Amino acid sequence: MMNLNRKNSDLTFHAFVIQRCFLSAVVDGVYADHSHIAGKFTMLTSSKIHIGGSINTRALPGSRVHNNFVGCMRKVEFVADTLRLNLLELGKSGSDLITTSGQLEYKCPTGETHDPITFTTRESHLVLPPWNAKKSGNISFKFRTNEANGLILFNGGIRPPRSDLFAIEIYNGQLYVHLDLGSGPSKQRASRRRVDDGSWHEVTFRRSARDARITVDGYFTDFKTSGK
Repeated sequence: MMNLNRKNSDLTFHAFVIQRCFLSAVVDGVYADHSHIAGKFTMLTSSKIHIGGSINTRALPGSRVHNNFVGCMRKVEFVADTLRLNLLELGKSGSDLITTSGQLEYKCPTGETHDPITFTTRESHLVLPPWNAKKSGNISFKFRTNEANGLILFNGGIRPPRSDLFAIEIYNGQLYVHLDLGSGPSKQRASRRRVDDGSWHEVTFRRSARDARITVDGYFTDFKTSGK
């Protein structure tokens, strides 16, 4: 396994080349890492090439990632001696050499407003208009991360002493919701399992007066808050 020691999850295209001769990996034209194959073997015999993941990710030797790739690829080529295969074009044309699994689209997103956004540093954040939901309201979003701790959303009070707040955070891999209507804070664990696994998770929060419900991946938790 080779460690490229860099993050590439920034929603931009990256050129990634693996060369078996001397086993090197190059990202965006910059030399990243090299390794070697144990033993005296010089020939590589393979019957299948999996692009974007595999049938059983947990069975991959040395891999610490247990979910398939979600994103966009282009110009995926396999070159060996005099053989050159454009794997994506073969899949798009329905070639018998290619087998597809799951939901695939042979196109990349065009930057619509509902496309995801990536926060690439710990200081990155967005400032949105106030959430005016004095008596009731709801908010929903999807996220994925490998970070065990982080503030996802925060909405503070606008009047002194500004004690009112609403926040959703990840702490030790679990999702929590914080709510204070002015009479003391409430904290509720929302997730039933860790959410820092790199998979997409769907969150919906609803409040009506003191009654609140937080739903994560279809599992909901009802709770009451202090105040009016």
